Amino acid sequence: MTIDNLTHCGDSSDINVIVGSPDSDIIELRMRVDRLTRKITAIQDRNRRVELDKAIERSWLRRGFITAITYGAAVGLLVLINAKDPYLAAIVPTGAYLLSTLGVGKKVTKIWDKYFHSSDNLSNDSSSDSTTVRVDALMV
Repeated sequence: MTIDNLTHCGDSSDINVIVGSPDSDIIELRMRVDRLTRKITAIQDRNRRVELDKAIERSWLRRGFITAITYGAAVGLLVLINAKDPYLAAIVPTGAYLLSTLGVGKKVTKIWDKYFHSSDNLSNDSSSDSTTVRVDALMV
């Protein structure tokens, strides 16, 4: 038997590893566990960042800031084109933005998924009959 290499096992001493010995198998398993642990830690860090991004996306402070910018931009444009009652008219796009953030999109997504992306509609069949039926069902 020959010595393969010197490997550090996490303690302060280096261990001579003999190829095919139980020690080499243990060291190989420890290295695999360390790699998997690093990958899991990276995934957990990414998940924390994603959760923070989602919290920011859903925050009322962000919505209020965007609403104020939307209102200001709409008023500016309406004043620029000399529209009647620009301060009142600017409420429409601002209100539309606020409504769009209240979760109406989730309901629309469910309806869209049900009628246009169901498993039977994903087939390679390109007949217009199934689409027509689905659009008709949506209009009922």
